[in-house]
Amino acid sequence: MQKNKFMSKVQNNIHIIFNTLCRRKTITEENHEALYRYITSFCKMNKVVMYQVNGTRNHVHLFIDLPAAMSLANFVRDLKKETSKWMSSSGLFIYFEGWGKEYGAFS
Repeated sequence: MQKNKFMSKVQNNIHIIFNTLCRRKTITEENHEALYRYITSFCKMNKVVMYQVNGTRNHVHLFIDLPAAMSLANFVRDLKKETSKWMSSSGLFIYFEGWGKEYGAFS
């Protein structure tokens, strides 16, 4: 059987920014690397290529390559949900109350 010579190629690079609830400064310098590792792991598990993750005490920046079959809205929803659960249960982010509803995404 002959392989198809043509393949679809999609590169969907997106810069995503989301903030803590009410932009409160609840991501401590001591623990932000643990959060970034968790986010990186979440991306790997979901076959999202992570180029960069960074942020400040009240928001996170991601630069990713989102698979063509994955909805941006679903990815951000699931990422915020899972990181929120982890941050609340880890004991590292004692003042964290959740993520804000909104986010920015730029391609």
